[in-house]
Amino acid sequence: MTIIELLIVIFIISMVFSVALPVTLKTYQRYTASLEAEKVLVLMSGVQRESFATGFDSFVRTVDGVIVINNEEHPIPNTFASLKRSIVFYGNGTTSGGEVVVYVNDFTFLVTVTAPFAGMSMIQG
Repeated sequence: MTIIELLIVIFIISMVFSVALPVTLKTYQRYTASLEAEKVLVLMSGVQRESFATGFDSFVRTVDGVIVINNEEHPIPNTFASLKRSIVFYGNGTTSGGEVVVYVNDFTFLVTVTAPFAGMSMIQG
């Protein structure tokens, strides 16, 4: 193999990496952001279960990007949460429903709580 052939192979490999590396990095960043946003989904699910188990209503709202449940703050690092209106989880297992917009770094996620039976989902918005 000559030095010219070797240089051509190195050039081709470097071109493949220059295209693949940014895509891979962005995918990894999106994945780690979704893990942080998923913590909001898990928190909402826990509030619903606790309300049903205790029979008491729970009120979820946000203040300055922090989720507040029954006047107790539940900060999730690296996230900013926003609610258009409060979500109520009733003691009988139902909910008023609502949407939590979660911002993590440069990504936005939407956690949806559907009424009346608290079905939950998360999508990237």
